[in-house]
Amino acid sequence: MKKTIKQALKWATDKLAQNNISNPSLEADILLSFLLTRDREYLLSHPEERLSGIFFNKFRKMIEKRSTGRPTAQIIGHKEFFGLDFLVNKNVLIPRPETELIVEEVLKLVPSMLNEKKIICIDIGTGSGCIIISLVKKLKNCKKVEFFALDISNKALYVARQNAKEHGLVKKVIFRKSDLLKELIKKPKLLVTKHPIIITANLPYLPSSWKNKLDLPETIGLKYEPTIALEGGLDGLGLYRRLAKQIKWLIEQGNKYQPNQKIAIFCEIDASQSKKISKLFSFMKKIEIKKDLSGLDRLLVATNNIKV
Repeated sequence: MKKTIKQALKWATDKLAQNNISNPSLEADILLSFLLTRDREYLLSHPEERLSGIFFNKFRKMIEKRSTGRPTAQIIGHKEFFGLDFLVNKNVLIPRPETELIVEEVLKLVPSMLNEKKIICIDIGTGSGCIIISLVKKLKNCKKVEFFALDISNKALYVARQNAKEHGLVKKVIFRKSDLLKELIKKPKLLVTKHPIIITANLPYLPSSWKNKLDLPETIGLKYEPTIALEGGLDGLGLYRRLAKQIKWLIEQGNKYQPNQKIAIFCEIDASQSKKISKLFSFMKKIEIKKDLSGLDRLLVATNNIKV
């Protein structure tokens, strides 16, 4: 049976509301806009336009998926981040608005390094590639920066490469399968260097208990995202402990050949972890915790011999 746009949106909004999906009307608009390849203004200005049975059936299936808690970004396969569009699927973490803070803070730091011959920028656990690609895009006129994207998942690296291709930047980023910095540490000449190193890391930081909260409306979508990109051990900081050890080793090795090695690290965290992670990176000369737009501790910025 054919339905008008108005009728389809009413049905979808009611269906989503019954399943405790936040902002059901907005969610319905987004999904139908995507399906029709029209903006939301078109939906509002053409309420009596009829959808074919095939189109409504596709829309119904999308709404049924969203009703289970599956994230909208996974259903449509796209998510905006830092003003750019990124492909996403079940193999990568969906980019979050709070993660844009990493990009903002790195962009604040780079101008202080423009007198350097080269800057090395490494994104660990790159996932969809949203952080590194956003940085490449914003620093496209800065030819001094060498970009690396690391991930332990081949499937995630495939998505990141696809996103780099979509933005015409695939030749600007070196992609490597790596357990944190392990693969680059095998090539000490790359990391034990006089050139400053910027490391960004949005690693899994949810504690193991996160799986006990998946029935809540605000967290149910997490069960559709890869566990490997979410869970960080008993207290959520397991991977950051390992990363801290790698970076400490890197500094110790670097000081043997190049005193005062310059390193800056940007790590996204949960607000409850700021004190613990600060201790993990206490070997760095300067530690700062940056707050997100909600006023919550969200980002560790640790620097060594870098003037900010």
